[in-house]
Amino acid sequence: MKCKLLLLLTLASPAFAGLIFTLNSPTGVGAPGDSIIFSGTLLDDDLDTSFLFLNAIAVSFTPPGGTFLSPDANFFFQNVIGVLQSPPDIFPDSYTGPIFKIDVAPNTPAGTYFGTIQIEGGHNDPGETNVLATQTFQVVVAPEPGLTGLTLAALACLALARSRSQRRRA
Repeated sequence: MKCKLLLLLTLASPAFAGLIFTLNSPTGVGAPGDSIIFSGTLLDDDLDTSFLFLNAIAVSFTPPGGTFLSPDANFFFQNVIGVLQSPPDIFPDSYTGPIFKIDVAPNTPAGTYFGTIQIEGGHNDPGETNVLATQTFQVVVAPEPGLTGLTLAALACLALARSRSQRRRA
């Protein structure tokens, strides 16, 4: 009896699965002051021809990431198609390309920062904000190579000037 009831409940449930979200690379690398773009694929994996609305993103960081990193929410809406449909009829069933952007503050210390992004939306309702898919990512902040070179060159010039100054006094 329990098996029949479970089977009936399963058949009565909505016939949709959700969103498959993959990143091309979960690691972005940049220097302080940079913007890092993460690309990937969003795929509506159900087959019921319902509309899957992608209404929002939510990005969170493991401390101290939130102090130095900030998501650009407008980037998502400027790049990602807002509706998917599988099988494709009015809308495509997938989107591949830039998905979100993280801005790195100019004063960010070098290191690795961890975050999570959630794509939010719903089936057949453009106002829903259910969590459809989640991915973890990391941002590796390295000092600008050019800046390191300039700093070393400046220190070498100062050392040279100091040694010349000491020779003149002697």
